[in-house]
Amino acid sequence: MRLLMLILLLSSPSLLATELRDPTAPPPALATAAAQPVTAGGLRLQQVIITSPARAAINGRWLRQGDAIDGWTLRVIERRSVVLEGPTGLQRLTLFDGGQPATRGE
Repeated sequence: MRLLMLILLLSSPSLLATELRDPTAPPPALATAAAQPVTAGGLRLQQVIITSPARAAINGRWLRQGDAIDGWTLRVIERRSVVLEGPTGLQRLTLFDGGQPATRGE
């Protein structure tokens, strides 16, 4: 009897077709937006740590203010963004939006 029930359960197409969703995953609309890379000049801001001194992870490298990466110099580190100076001027990378030109004096 147990063997028969096990066979019936395992052969049920509805059980096999059901995909379990991760309860901690963001809603699909947000997951799609968050999955888009945040880039500017080929650089992507991945993480910011506000300590003394503040650090930012850009393209897998931890940088401090004044450090350079791919021709860009890290000028400002903020809670959710950084400002880089490079060949095309100042550029802001944020954790959640696309890169945007920074205004002077920031």
